[in-house]
Amino acid sequence: MTRYALTLCAGILTLAVTACVPPTPIAPPAPQPPAPPRVAAVICTPGDVNSFIQAIHVLEPSYNPNTNPANYEPPYRHSSPFDRNLNPDLTTDLENAFRSAPFTFQQNLCNLHGVYISPAACSNKSTYTRDGYRCNALSTTSVMENAWGFRSFHVNAEDLGNRYIAISARLWADKAGNWTSRALRFHEYQDMLLGKLADWRTAQHGPHITTVADPDDPWMTVLAALTHEYGHVHWARTVLPGDVGDRDGPGGNVYKFSELTACSTGTGAFNFFTYWSYNNNTNRLRPRFRWRKFKDRDTAGRVKIDHKDPPKIAQFESSGIALDTKSNLFVQLYQREQPWASYFGSLTADEDFIETYVLKVLSSTQPKLKKLPVTVFFTNGSTQTVDIPNDLSTTGKPALVTKMGCIKP
Repeated sequence: MTRYALTLCAGILTLAVTACVPPTPIAPPAPQPPAPPRVAAVICTPGDVNSFIQAIHVLEPSYNPNTNPANYEPPYRHSSPFDRNLNPDLTTDLENAFRSAPFTFQQNLCNLHGVYISPAACSNKSTYTRDGYRCNALSTTSVMENAWGFRSFHVNAEDLGNRYIAISARLWADKAGNWTSRALRFHEYQDMLLGKLADWRTAQHGPHITTVADPDDPWMTVLAALTHEYGHVHWARTVLPGDVGDRDGPGGNVYKFSELTACSTGTGAFNFFTYWSYNNNTNRLRPRFRWRKFKDRDTAGRVKIDHKDPPKIAQFESSGIALDTKSNLFVQLYQREQPWASYFGSLTADEDFIETYVLKVLSSTQPKLKKLPVTVFFTNGSTQTVDIPNDLSTTGKPALVTKMGCIKP
C-alpha cells in the first residue's frame, strides 16, 4: 500500500510541474542485481558434479548473516563465484564430497539458494582469492569459524525463505594453521571440533581422536561440514514447515514439533526428544533468537536444556568435577544404549537433530563411514576407546537408529 501511494503522489506532482515548466530529464537509477525468487531454488543438478561446483561462491570475509533486521543483507550480495581452476586440489575435495554423497543429499544441496566458502578464519582472508584459495590460520581458530546454515527469516528481507550454507576455508589448513593442499583428514577435523567442544580435556588426557577413521579422506571432512550446516536448514524446515507468509514458516514464530515428537517408526509413534528433560515445554527445544552460535546452549527463555538421564551435560560443564570423572562420563555417553550421535549432538536438542542427520548421511555415503575411534586417556595411564559409527554398523545402537529414522533424508 505504501509503495502505491508514493507512486500516485509522484504522478500528481509530475502533472502539476509539467503544466508550468518543461520537465527536467531524470537519470535512470543504477541497475541493481536482481533478487532471486523466494523459496523456489535449483542451483545444481543431482548427479552432475560440475553444476555443483559452478554453484559455489566465496564470501567476503566480513560477511555475517546473524545480524539485526535493519542490517541484514543476503549472502549473494557479498560473494564472488568460486574459480575451480584457482586451486585444483580444493576443487577436487568439493567434487569428491558431492560425488560421494547419497543422491538425496545431493538433491538437498541443489535445492539451496547458495553454497559458500568463508575465508573469515584465514589470517590472509583479505587476499584469500588472490592467494589461490590458500588459507593460513591461527592454530586456535575453529574449523567452524563463520560456517553456518540458515533460512532467511527477517520478514522484510528480499530473500525471505531462501536457504543458504557456508563452510569454513579453515578446513584446508592443518592443526597448526598452515595451508594444506587438501582438506583435513576426517579424524583430524573431528578431533579439532571435539577439542573446541570438550574444552575440559587437556592435551594429554580426556577424549582425543588420534586413530584414523574409515574412510578418513578429505572428501569426508568436506561432506561432514556441508551436512552439518545443511542440518540447520533442515531443522528450520522441519520445525517451522510453513511457506512464506505462514505463522509457522519463514518469518513466523509458531513452532511445530509434531513431526519429531510423534514420528512414525513402523512400530508406533516415537518422540525424538524423549531423552531430553524438557517437560513437554517445546520452548526448551529451540535456539534462542533462532540462531545457535557455536557452543552456546541457551534456549528460549535462556534455559539450558539437559538430558533426562545420566550422563548430564551439567556434569561436563561443572568446574567441581575431576577430569577423570568427566572422562568416565564421556565413555558412558558413547555406550551402546545411549542415543547420541556425537558429543556435539548431546549438547542441545537442535544440535542433536543436526548431528543425528549428519550420521544418517555419512552412513549412506559411498563408501560409508564405518569407524571413528575416540580414545579416552586417563591420568593413571589407562585408555578406553569408543566408536559410535562402528557400534552402529556392528553391535547396533537401537535408540540412535530409531532417532535416525525420525529425520527425513
